[in-house]
Amino acid sequence: MPARIDTQGYVRVTFPGFDKPLTSWRGQKVKDMSFEQKDKIVWIFNELILGGQYDAVKMWFPKERAKFLIKKVAYEWLDHKGKRPGTLHEQKRIIEKYILPHNGKQSVKELVIQDFDWIRQEHGDTHHARQIRSFTQAILNYCWKRGMMDKQLYIWPINVGKKPTPYIELEDRWLIHSKVDPLYQDPLAVAIEMGMRVGEIVALKPDALDLKRNQIRIIRALSGYEITDMRKGGDEIWLPLDMPYIEHTQDILGKRNLQSKWIFPAPKGGFIWPGRVSNAFKAAARGIGLPQATLHQCRHSFAQDRLQEYPPHIVQALLGHKAIKTTEGYVGTNIRKLKRVREVYGHNT
Repeated sequence: MPARIDTQGYVRVTFPGFDKPLTSWRGQKVKDMSFEQKDKIVWIFNELILGGQYDAVKMWFPKERAKFLIKKVAYEWLDHKGKRPGTLHEQKRIIEKYILPHNGKQSVKELVIQDFDWIRQEHGDTHHARQIRSFTQAILNYCWKRGMMDKQLYIWPINVGKKPTPYIELEDRWLIHSKVDPLYQDPLAVAIEMGMRVGEIVALKPDALDLKRNQIRIIRALSGYEITDMRKGGDEIWLPLDMPYIEHTQDILGKRNLQSKWIFPAPKGGFIWPGRVSNAFKAAARGIGLPQATLHQCRHSFAQDRLQEYPPHIVQALLGHKAIKTTEGYVGTNIRKLKRVREVYGHNT
């Protein structure tokens, strides 16, 4: 018969010009399957092969192909990197919408540099193309380091001018704060004064506070749809609460009930969903005539404010950047100050 269970427990498929073991089937390792499952797979393959309906090339046979699908490797890479919440969502979107449709049906070993010409053909020399290229290159580097590729592929960089950094005036940040739902005002105040990411703020628990030393540590963040501890390789970030510009945060934390599970609990007892805080911020920003303002821009604005007072290595610690190069990207950059729209709901601002 064309398919059988061999002495090592694999399903072996043999027909003229082809003889290979099946190492996996629909995401599950064949060697871990029961005999009944393997017997069913043998029956399926025999029906396909004897009926002339099986093509080893078109059906992406497992050992050289399904084991190294871009889709599998891409998500392994995301798990390996352990990116912060907002970035992780954006990377998943780019992988699913752009990279997989072009390269998801090939083995990693079969990829050549020409397989990535679509990045420039479809997106040109744009910031979006550069973002797609950087994620794709990172995945390829990961495959090469793990020995999945015979040689390292290098996609030529896409050089475009640096986007100006959006900046919201401090007065406008606090005006937006005053307009949001009271439930979200305290988390938003921390974002404005400390430059923390919203995924880090909603994940704060009482054990992250040390009010005697005036410190707060970031050891958790939103990952996917749940709060998780910082992944392996992610350092704890200690932030001072005694800096001269931190006033509201000290008052907020001093009044918090530290017996609660979360520092900023939702009405039903869980953590506040970050999207709700972001949406409340956007709605309030539109109300004062800043439709382009987003919550994360408070972090950019915080960085610009602090760089006027402190050297980059101190701002690096305040922002929790692993590399000083990330912080230095804010130094001397073109600042795009968000200006108020003159008419808001028919009234001058």
